[in-house]
This record gives sequence, C-alpha cells and structure tokens, in this order.
Amino acid sequence: MKSNNDVRRLLQELLETSADSGRYVTACGLRDELLQHSELSQIDPKTLYYRVRDRLGRLEKMRLADRVAIEGSCRPVFQLRPALRVAEKPSNTVPNVTVETSDVIRQLNQDSVDLRAEMQRSLGMLEEYKDAIKGYPALRDRLRPLQKEEAQRAHHLTGRLQGLTKMRQLLADTDTDTDTDTDTDTEKTP
Repeated sequence: MKSNNDVRRLLQELLETSADSGRYVTACGLRDELLQHSELSQIDPKTLYYRVRDRLGRLEKMRLADRVAIEGSCRPVFQLRPALRVAEKPSNTVPNVTVETSDVIRQLNQDSVDLRAEMQRSLGMLEEYKDAIKGYPALRDRLRPLQKEEAQRAHHLTGRLQGLTKMRQLLADTDTDTDTDTDTDTEKTP
C-alpha cells in the first residue's frame, strides 16, 4: 500500500521537524498539514486523524512526547522531544552501541524513586478526600468524582511501579548471569 507508506514517511518527517523546532502540535494540526500533501489527497481525513492521534499516544508512552496543555475542551497539545529523530528512525542494521546494564538499572532506580514519590502524593490525596467526605457529608457528591479519579491514578502508578520493579529484577538477573558466564569461561580456560 503506497498510501500507508506515504502516510508513515510524511508523518515521520513532520514529527521530526516539529521535534527539532520545539513547536507544540495537536493531532488535528498534524492531520491538516499532512492533508496538504498531494500524495495523501485520497485519504479520509478522519482515518488520518486516528493514525496521527495513535502515533502521538505511542510517542507519549515512549516518553518522546509530552502532553503540555489542552486546547479547547478536550484537544491535547503535545511537545515532541528532540530525541525523537534518533529513537524513531527505522534501521535495517543493528547499531553498534552498547548500553551498560548498570546505567539502565540506575535510571530505572531513579524512575522508581520518582514514581514512589508521585504515588505517595496520590495516596495522600486519596486519604484527604476520604477524610473530607467523612467530615463534610454535604460535599460527598462533589468529592466522590475526585476521589475516584485519584484512585484510578494511584492504581495506574502502582502498575507502572510494578513494571519498573520487574524490569530492574530482569536486568539485575541478566547482569548476574553475564558475570557468572564470564567467571565460568575464565575457569575453563587454562
């Protein structure tokens, strides 16, 4: 499908340009810019919007895009990180780059500390909402949605923290296995 490849290529170029310039983008804005290209004149604007929106969501999950504002009532505004150019470039060859496991573990440890602090704040807010609901029954209906939203946020943070913990354990085990293999190889060699 030529049009899918065109969309992918043109969207990647547009994202890289936006990341380099540091400008803020929305899915609708990127869609509109893509529709100006003659190669994409036959593509349904709504379908193109969904492709752009999903791509921005993936970039946000990869921490290559930050949600910085809301435009209108519900349109997220993103700022793309300059690292996008390196991280998103497709490559047929494996780069000759080695990342020290200890560096990754150190970064995961820092991320865990940050997440724990964020989770503590979230749990504190949950506790405060609970106390306020008990102390001020007249505000119950107004506070319950906030409490529910914060409970979902705490649940999400817990999942992220568990994921970081598993990654740290996996890398620590891999690092230990590598050290053990090296020691074993050394013993076998005269």
